Amino acid sequence: MKKALFILLLAAATGCHKKSEFVAPEPEGDRVAVEFVLPGVFASAKPASRADAPQPMEPVELAVGTTVRVLAFQRAAGAVSADITADKFVAEATYVVVENTKDDGTKVRVLEACNVNPATGAVDNANTADPAQIRLRADKYDFYALTPATAIASPWEVSVNHGVDHASSVTKDVAIAPNLSSGSPSYTQTVKLDMLMRRCSQISFAIDRKAENVTKTTIKSAKFTKIAPSPAVAKLCEALPLPAVNDGSFEMKGDIFSSVDGVAYKLAGKAVVLPKSESAFRLDMTINFNDASTNKDVFADIPAMSLDPSYQYCFLITLKGGDLSLTLLVMDWDAEYTNDVNIGDWFHGSVELGTWSVADWDTDLGA
Repeated sequence: MKKALFILLLAAATGCHKKSEFVAPEPEGDRVAVEFVLPGVFASAKPASRADAPQPMEPVELAVGTTVRVLAFQRAAGAVSADITADKFVAEATYVVVENTKDDGTKVRVLEACNVNPATGAVDNANTADPAQIRLRADKYDFYALTPATAIASPWEVSVNHGVDHASSVTKDVAIAPNLSSGSPSYTQTVKLDMLMRRCSQISFAIDRKAENVTKTTIKSAKFTKIAPSPAVAKLCEALPLPAVNDGSFEMKGDIFSSVDGVAYKLAGKAVVLPKSESAFRLDMTINFNDASTNKDVFADIPAMSLDPSYQYCFLITLKGGDLSLTLLVMDWDAEYTNDVNIGDWFHGSVELGTWSVADWDTDLGA
């Protein structure tokens, strides 16, 4: 009898223990599916002329194919401001920018849910699983967005290399709740994300011609040294830190450059680099003219200056007679160099870097 009673008591205790560990799943019916309105990206502050004060930054549309990761956080108890290091991560999803045509024929860019490669942030077309969706209970949330849509985890830091056009934003204190005002309740809500801030700088090259003895130009490479080391690490949605010592390098290979309007001598190329603090840096270029048998090596020691986020630093190569000159123009991120306008109206400054003679220029070379 005592043995039987012991077994009954043990069974009862075991059953209670199991019951206390069981947690019933939360009902899903009251969760709100969150969709997002496509944000733009801030361009650099653009004065109407050199003498005017900078104007408010203008947004630029995200390019089709750009990926965006959105993360939802709830603030820590009693917190009055967003703090990603203390707040609670709730959900995330990834999207790609696509362009749709409306009934009236106009085109609009929207965010479409997609799967991405977590390391690169590129769309993963091989992954046929349904993309993740952000579904939230009624409450207030902060939404962090970053592009490209690379994976990120606690402590919520990004690691950005040269060549990556990283941008981010946080949309704060958004109330999420089902819409029960009509006879058919809606459990879907659209959130307009704040515009993304570009965290990196852009370097570009352009070629202008003042004489017709050069018919073809090929930039073999352009290497920068004494710039920011890679990678740069920062908390998500914070500015990338400026290095104390600019001892990094970055090379733009020849395949980055392409002809403009099909003109063989007129090339352009762009790349994204990390911002850097004010100091001198160096450019080494290898260029070929008219398919000559020898290349021209050009180097320029660039005086102390910073590379600021969201600005474009354009190296203009001007061909004239037997010389080439190199000028650095500071422009808006989305500007394109053209020689038929007054550049004083749309660039922020210039530096003459030097002039080089090219003795082998001949219109018969390579013909």
